[in-house]
Amino acid sequence: MFVVPELGDSQAVEMLCDQVNSQNKLVIARVAAKEASEALLRVMAYKGPVQEFVQAVTLVLSGRLVRKLCEPCRQSYQPPPQLLQKLGIPPGRVSVLYRDYQPPPPEQRIDAKGRPIEIEICEQCGGIGFFGRTGIFELMVVNDMIREALVKTPNLEGIRRAARMSGHRVMQEEGIVLVAQGTTSLQELQRVLKQ
Repeated sequence: MFVVPELGDSQAVEMLCDQVNSQNKLVIARVAAKEASEALLRVMAYKGPVQEFVQAVTLVLSGRLVRKLCEPCRQSYQPPPQLLQKLGIPPGRVSVLYRDYQPPPPEQRIDAKGRPIEIEICEQCGGIGFFGRTGIFELMVVNDMIREALVKTPNLEGIRRAARMSGHRVMQEEGIVLVAQGTTSLQELQRVLKQ
C-alpha cells in the first residue's frame, strides 16, 4: 500500500498507476480539489498516462468540515416553499429549518417600563451559535461510465454528468441533508462550499 500526501508530477502518477495495475497495490493519494469530479481532472492535468490512470482509479472521496448548530440556542424558522424547492426538498418533508442564534434588535430589548433587558448568553456555545463540527463527504465510485467520460470528454461538466447518471450524489446534496435535519444552517453550508 502507498499513501501519497500530495501528487507531484506525471512521473509519480505513472509510477503509482503501474503499482495499482500491474502489482495490485492500493494507492491513496491526496489531491486538493473542491469536489470529486475536479480531483479526477487535477490528476489528469499532470499529463500522466490517461489509459493507465482510468484503469487504476476506483473511487474518490472528498470532504469538508461544517460547524454544527448549538442545539440549546439554535433558532427555527419556516422556510418559504421556493427555498425548499430550490434545495430539492419535497413539499411537506421539512416544516422548519434552523439558523444560529440571532439576538433581538436593540429596540426589542426593552421591558414594559422602558428598561433594557439583558440577554442571556448560551453556556454551551458562549453566544457563538455553533458547537462542534461534523463532516460532509462525497464518495464517487468510478465506474465504466465515468471512465469513458474521463477519456472522451475530460472536462468538469462531462464527468459530473456521467457521475449523476451513475447515481452519484454531490457534496452539496449531502450538506442539504444536514440542513434539513437541523444539524447545520444553510448559511454555514454555503460558506463551507464556497471555499
